[in-house]
Amino acid sequence: VEFNWGEYVIWHLGPGIKVSVDGRRETVYPKDVYDANLSFVSGGNEWSEVIDDYDTNMALITKNGLTYNLMKTITGWELIYEDDTSE
Repeated sequence: VEFNWGEYVIWHLGPGIKVSVDGRRETVYPKDVYDANLSFVSGGNEWSEVIDDYDTNMALITKNGLTYNLMKTITGWELIYEDDTSE
């Protein structure tokens, strides 16, 4: 998830769903996890490796980010929800 959605997802879907980051990023997430999340949401050089390295099976992303279009290129991933803000 993106930073702004982490706590929302934890509240509504947890504890069965783990998020990559939330408002506690500096206290409960190791720096490498936070950095990997930044790489993913910004479409950084290693963005696709994050999906495999962290056994990802769902991604909540914004349409305005680079990752939105990049995710469309990965075989096996499909868009299951979309509105004006999220997918």
